[in-house]
Amino acid sequence: MKSKKTIFGLGCGHLHIEGFKNGVELVRYAFLRGIRYFDVATSYPDFKENRGLNEKILREGLGENIKRAFVATKIISRDYENAKKEFLESLNRLEKIDMVQLHSVDDKETLNLVKNGALKFLIDIKKEKKIKFIGLTNHYDPKITLLALRKFKEIDSFMIPINIFNFLVKRKNFEKIIPLAKRKKKKIIAMLVFGCGLLKDFPYLALKYAYTKKPHVILIGVKNIDELEKDLKIIKKIKRINKREFNLLKEIGKKILKEDKNKAWWLNGHIGAFPFGKINL
Repeated sequence: MKSKKTIFGLGCGHLHIEGFKNGVELVRYAFLRGIRYFDVATSYPDFKENRGLNEKILREGLGENIKRAFVATKIISRDYENAKKEFLESLNRLEKIDMVQLHSVDDKETLNLVKNGALKFLIDIKKEKKIKFIGLTNHYDPKITLLALRKFKEIDSFMIPINIFNFLVKRKNFEKIIPLAKRKKKKIIAMLVFGCGLLKDFPYLALKYAYTKKPHVILIGVKNIDELEKDLKIIKKIKRINKREFNLLKEIGKKILKEDKNKAWWLNGHIGAFPFGKINL
């Protein structure tokens, strides 16, 4: 994570969708095409019987190339002991982890839970050199990321939504955090750049918008090689979004939100599929 330029990483939340074999091929192709940053989670695709499936796909796809890749995963546990168990499960599946992120820390209650629990555990294993970096992800409330940024110097990176929908809903706009994070020498990772598929017909505009905000990493989530290749062609010639394109993207975003605001689920509440207290592993 030393690059001063924006890099593009593979968001691995969809690796399972077209089957294990196709997910493995997608990872291999991404590495072949120059992607070195891979972001996964124990809860991809879920935290029940399929827990860790996408980590397994990622590990199989990277093979020996895992030594040359940056691997970031996420844990949903909030207390110390369950965070430890969850991490060890991930480490067993992936064998190498560069960064662990506290997943979906979306409210103050959750931030307080991890403070003396999961965060303390990550600080301990970082001291032991089992990981290099600690991250925090937040889908819902910019104020929580801002609080964590100011309060916890141990956190190295912050994953936030960067898309036109969060821009349009002012209280959900995370972008004001970026300058402060950079002053504090923290990394910003952009997620939901395609608005969880709502901007799938406008990838050129969505990627240019995120790129213009100058995060350190932009995650692209795709289901197959064809989707990845289309995005890579855009990335190859990517530039900052211009005024005409920005105004067009705003109109597209307004229309989508007017039709059904609930489609942009991350604007409306916590990720209900994820537990926020103790988890029995």
